[in-house]
Amino acid sequence: EIYADLTQSKTESEMYYTRVKVTVVDQNGDFVRGVELKLQKNNTFTAISKNDGVATFPMILPEGYKLSVTRCPMGYEYVGPPYIHLKKTDSEYLLKITKK
Repeated sequence: EIYADLTQSKTESEMYYTRVKVTVVDQNGDFVRGVELKLQKNNTFTAISKNDGVATFPMILPEGYKLSVTRCPMGYEYVGPPYIHLKKTDSEYLLKITKK
């Protein structure tokens, strides 16, 4: 049997990059749209959660990052620590915010 080598579709530099997916939910487990997040290390990346609660940071180096909430939609608030430390192996994270 022959299997496709999926790595050939990426350029060599792209193979070093990863994607971090953050899913935002409220205390009821409902997805929250419109939460602005910031991911920081040497560079700063921003993303906003969509209808499915997911904010994606594509094409970043697999390093440790600080995740922070920079803006919540009206009626919601984030009451956690100022920064969440993501390890370089974290590619998905579940973030909980509070519906007022």
